[in-house]
Amino acid sequence: MVLSFYKPAAADDREICKTASGNAAIAACTRVIESKKYAKKKFKRTLSLLYADRSVEYDIKKEFDKVIADHDESIKLDPKNWAAYNNRGNAYAGKHHYDHAIAEYDEAVSSNRNMPRPTTIAVWRNATMATRPAPTSTSRKPRCCSRASSGH
Repeated sequence: MVLSFYKPAAADDREICKTASGNAAIAACTRVIESKKYAKKKFKRTLSLLYADRSVEYDIKKEFDKVIADHDESIKLDPKNWAAYNNRGNAYAGKHHYDHAIAEYDEAVSSNRNMPRPTTIAVWRNATMATRPAPTSTSRKPRCCSRASSGH
């Protein structure tokens, strides 16, 4: 008799993983991943996307180490998944590891030479943002708007 520590995934867990949000999506994605239903080589792209879907929810919760771990798995399964490199770069930027973030953005562009130009620009914008210091807060109103908005 074979014992398993994994709960079988419900038939609709894959759909919930793709369409739900928050903890419900994370739980559904986790059940599908752990079910081993997509462990065969022919499903590696699907499994890669399941990890990517779950990582989006972790990113919203700012659980960047989990985002990076999921994208590590996603990239192992599908090394040409440029979005996984881009999103892993975002997670590194969220952790203020800007050198890692820029390396990920570079990899996103180089892993897909056929990337549409607007997407390439968006990835490079992420890289540019990663090199800028965070804005500092100021208590002053912007100079341009102080009189115009007061009606004088």
